[in-house]
Amino acid sequence: MMATSELRRSDRRGVTPYHLLYMAMKVMRFRVRDSLTIAFKHVGKDTNITREQIQPEEYINHCIESNLAFLRCIPNSTWYWAERKRDLFAMIRQLGKPTVFLTKSANEIGWPLLLQILYKLKNNGIDISKEATEQLHFIEKSTLINEDAVTCAIYFNKLIGVIMSILQSKKSSPFGKYRVKHFFKRIEFQHRGSPHAHILLWLENAPADPLGADKQKAIELIDTLISVNTSEASGNIKLQTHKHTFTCFNKVSANTHQKCRFEAPFMPCRYTTILTPMKKEEPGFYTYKNHYNTIRTNLENNDYVDIDSFYQENQIISDDYYMNSEST
Repeated sequence: MMATSELRRSDRRGVTPYHLLYMAMKVMRFRVRDSLTIAFKHVGKDTNITREQIQPEEYINHCIESNLAFLRCIPNSTWYWAERKRDLFAMIRQLGKPTVFLTKSANEIGWPLLLQILYKLKNNGIDISKEATEQLHFIEKSTLINEDAVTCAIYFNKLIGVIMSILQSKKSSPFGKYRVKHFFKRIEFQHRGSPHAHILLWLENAPADPLGADKQKAIELIDTLISVNTSEASGNIKLQTHKHTFTCFNKVSANTHQKCRFEAPFMPCRYTTILTPMKKEEPGFYTYKNHYNTIRTNLENNDYVDIDSFYQENQIISDDYYMNSEST
């Protein structure tokens, strides 16, 4: 309660990184102490343990599960996420497989309203206009964000809550007939300290068999919710693009060809399609696979005007041939 009170005061000295780390460790120790006290109350006196008791694997697993259960109260511990994983599996058993995986990342530098709030908190209630925040230097924006990580995290969490409320709305959901019925979210913090949310969505009217009888309905859903066309982006929305960094590649020897772990560059296609892996036993598998590797190398090193020139320069004779190559 003391920590929460300090974080929400107008006096922002309580949100400095050093004080935050101190309070986080203090709260964590309190939680561990209280949980251990409760755990040891259940240990009986004069307990005699025999060799036969400890030999079975089930006994050891039970001891670990019961004695380390206090870690569930510590966010991001292994036991904490094991508990959350069980919650998710329970949802999957009750609701079926989720329809969509959604990732939301924070963009503190590009959120004028957040910068206005941070500026007001730092300068004793002095307001700043949206236009003025856009004129701030990058260093000034970064300083505002770094000095008040709590406000940034609260803002992001509330923003995610608002977005999910809109997606669940029966009247105003932008997903239309694919309104979100249920969701499971997990908020993480990247190495640079910025939060992002991983969310599983269960949608209304979602196809039950996307790889079989409902394949065309699944393609319709994908075309409705996902776009790679820059002309369809509106306002401040920008389509996500990929640019290789050192994190894309695994540590391999210098003589080994490095491959992006995100599978970039992404293979273009004339229309949305759902591919299933081709088995090695199928005719022409290795021919298709070799051609696929050649196409990926060319795509990495060359630019193409359109899909027709891409087909022509890579000796792709038909759409079916191209799909078979991608399926390998």
